[in-house]
Order: sequence, then C-alpha cells, then structure tokens
Amino acid sequence: MIYQNTHDICEYVNKKYRASYTLSGMIALLHRMGFSYKKTIGVPGKANKQDQEDFIKAYEKIKSANGKIYFTDSTHPQHNPVLSYGWIKTGEEAEIKTNNGRKYLNISGAI
Repeated sequence: MIYQNTHDICEYVNKKYRASYTLSGMIALLHRMGFSYKKTIGVPGKANKQDQEDFIKAYEKIKSANGKIYFTDSTHPQHNPVLSYGWIKTGEEAEIKTNNGRKYLNISGAI
C-alpha cells in the first residue's frame, strides 16, 4: 500500500502500535527509514516484458544494419489514473497500472 500523505501514516502507526507522532516527527522517521516522498510511475497495465525485450533486440539489429527506421506516435483521448505522490522506499519505484487505450480513437503520425 502506498500512503499518499503523512497524516494517514501517523493514524496507521497510532492504531497499530499506539505510538503518536507529529507530522514533522513522522517525516523525519520516514527519512531515517529510507523513504522519500515522490511521484508514482505509470506503466502499461498489460505490458509484456519479454515482448519489449524482443523488440529492443530487433530494433538494435535493424539499427546496426543501417536499415530505415520510422517512428510513429499516437494520441488517443482516454481516461487513466492520475499519478500522484506517496511515501515510497528510496531507490524503489511504485508502479500504477494504466489503461491500454485501445478502445479509444487513435490519431497517429510518423516521421
């Protein structure tokens, strides 16, 4: 679970351990424990890591052979979760699954 604000962590600690902290005291404790307040990272909800690695290998092969490579980009109006900030262990990332957007209008262009 990702706590989005220090107040909620103080409440949790108070209920679970019966220990009271001020907001500034909890922030100091979280920093000592190796946490930092940062934004979560959106990742495709249905991403396949192996497919991505295979694509990178194929891309590098084409690139090294001086083949022509075209890049496309799309915009597709959709609804996705709003990425927010929370207390996350320093050095770690918190991923939030996003929608794939394939049920919406896609507008594409290539260069």
